[in-house]
Amino acid sequence: MALGAFLRAHRERLEPSRAEIAVSRRRRTPGLRREEVAQRAGVGVAWYTWLEQGRDIHPSREALTFIADALELDSAAREHLLTLAGQTVAAPVDLAAVRVPPSLPPILAALEPNPAYINDLRWNVVAWNAAADRVFGFGALPEEERNGLLLMFTRPGTRHRMRDWERIATSMVAAFRLNIGPYMGDPSVESLLARLRTSDDFVRLWKRQDVSVRRVGRKAMHHPKLGELVFEHQAFQVIDAPALRLVVYTPVAPRPEVR
Repeated sequence: MALGAFLRAHRERLEPSRAEIAVSRRRRTPGLRREEVAQRAGVGVAWYTWLEQGRDIHPSREALTFIADALELDSAAREHLLTLAGQTVAAPVDLAAVRVPPSLPPILAALEPNPAYINDLRWNVVAWNAAADRVFGFGALPEEERNGLLLMFTRPGTRHRMRDWERIATSMVAAFRLNIGPYMGDPSVESLLARLRTSDDFVRLWKRQDVSVRRVGRKAMHHPKLGELVFEHQAFQVIDAPALRLVVYTPVAPRPEVR
């Protein structure tokens, strides 16, 4: 059903005018109709309808490419579509077996005074340096609460501190969906989603079916002890542990004092 929900959401947001489809006054369907997507993709209407309905069919990579073209999906959405359809090239890693390589903690320390941390595909923060602890307070949190999404959606204090919360939250959910696409159904992922769904804002953004590659961005926040902070942040994949990301925050002038 995840594949069908994804296709339907993107079909309904595609303007008929962009697809050069005439719109009558009686038209009530948001976006394109199923038959219009099928026609643009060059596939059968019944077959595409079954695909959206979650029937047990196995589309080829070529057919999925035609559908992606018809829905005008970007590269991140195309990757997610292939993942949902079981067409991923790389096999998913064992999330429970992911460990922080011993080479990473010295790198985190060397990045001082810039805040830096390591998170996994579920956005669990698994290692950090002293500057990141002073800004985000990871060390004071129970292990099960050290998760970027939980902090964003289930802790009111984080929302109150974060400038432009809506933009950042929207970007995070879209990137998270792309990260965990191959792991839907994994008990740890489903448990995290259950906790996140206690947030109406998360549910609202999750239903949008957005996906994006979120590697860089800017965050501005009001810290209760450090005052106004503005950072540019960037995420780097760890080559020896592909399920991990090194996230580094670079202060925007004037440089905040995080020592």
